[in-house]
Order: sequence, then C-alpha cells, then structure tokens
Amino acid sequence: MLQCLRGWACASLVVLTSAGFASATSITTTSLQTWTTSQFITGSVTDVNVSANAFSNFTYPNATDTIGNYVFTSSTTLKGQSFFSPAMGYSETGLVGLALTVTPAAAGSNNSFALDLGVGSGACNGCLTLKLSDGTQFTGVSAGWFAFSLSNPISSFTIQTTNGANAAIGDVVYAASALPQDGGTSQTPAAEGATLIMTIGGLFVLLGAGRKLLPKAATV
Repeated sequence: MLQCLRGWACASLVVLTSAGFASATSITTTSLQTWTTSQFITGSVTDVNVSANAFSNFTYPNATDTIGNYVFTSSTTLKGQSFFSPAMGYSETGLVGLALTVTPAAAGSNNSFALDLGVGSGACNGCLTLKLSDGTQFTGVSAGWFAFSLSNPISSFTIQTTNGANAAIGDVVYAASALPQDGGTSQTPAAEGATLIMTIGGLFVLLGAGRKLLPKAATV
C-alpha cells in the first residue's frame, strides 16, 4: 500500500485548524508523500495493510474485524469487498460498512494517521465525514488518501458518508505526530470547557464583589 510513496503523485492540501475547546489542533493533507514529511510525523510509519488482511479473523456476516492492533466495526454489517480506490488508481479489497469505526486495540502512537478512503459503490466527491473521538470533525472529504496529525492522541475515529452509501477503507497507516502535544486526551476537552466556565464564573463573582466595595470606599 505504501507504493504510493514511491511513484504516485497526489494533490496536496495542508490545512491548519485551531480546534478550540472541543478538539485538538490538527493539520491535514490529501498527499501521502506530504504526510510522511517532518511537518506531520516523526519516526517510522506502520502500515496496518487493511487491503491484504480484510478477511483476517472475519466471519461474514459480522460487525467487527480485527487487523493487527486495530478493531474495525460498523453500525450495520461489516464486509470485505472490492471497491475502486482513487488513492491507488485501481480496485482493491477493503472493509466496507455504514458508520465505519476504527479503534486501536493497543497503546501506541494514536495521533497521526493516513487513511485510504472510498465508498462501497458509486463516486464520492466530498461525500465523506471523519469524526474523531476528541470531537474533531472533518467534513467534505473525498475518496482517496486523507491524512492528519493531531496535538493529542485519540481513542477512535468514525468514517461515514453524507449520501447514505457505505464507507470503505483500504488502508490505515500511522505514526507519531510532529505537532507539539498539549497533553490532552479524548476525555480532556470537556474538562477544559468546564474549567473555562468555572473561571468565567469566578470573574463575574469578583466583579460583583468589587462593585459592592466601591460605594463603601467612596464614603470613607
């Protein structure tokens, strides 16, 4: 699957987003070659090779398949089938399902991924949505390579279409993110939001107390 690194040129798009209180800072690209640069990752990359192992430990019909350290589940029936992969330029075998969720089954570098995405049938021009466990959401994603690096690790991500078709994934490649890590996890954004609310609430209390003290100070 990594042969795209050697000979296949992909259009590149890099986007920097400030995720606010609900998600991590992220950068994205539609080029696998760009994702392997020091702007996105550090160290070596690991290829889960979904296409070659789409039927490993898999009994149809089922909603779950385990490949390497990753668990793939679907909200309906998960199946291995051929689909056209724009990333590779030909049809390949992958996992197909509605609301396809990918979960790392073991601890590791869960903050930078390159995904070979598609649909079970038909074309997909911006029909995919990628939702991360920390609240980050990428919309208008097209079939092909979509890669991203984050400022904190995530516990899972879900791929689904906006047109009701099955989403497809032909590969998952992961590495350590090159972005400075903020120490957050998929559970911390809500806590950070709560901390902000408490801080603002405290400021209002102090302002109220200050107004009560001002008349007293004026009469002295």
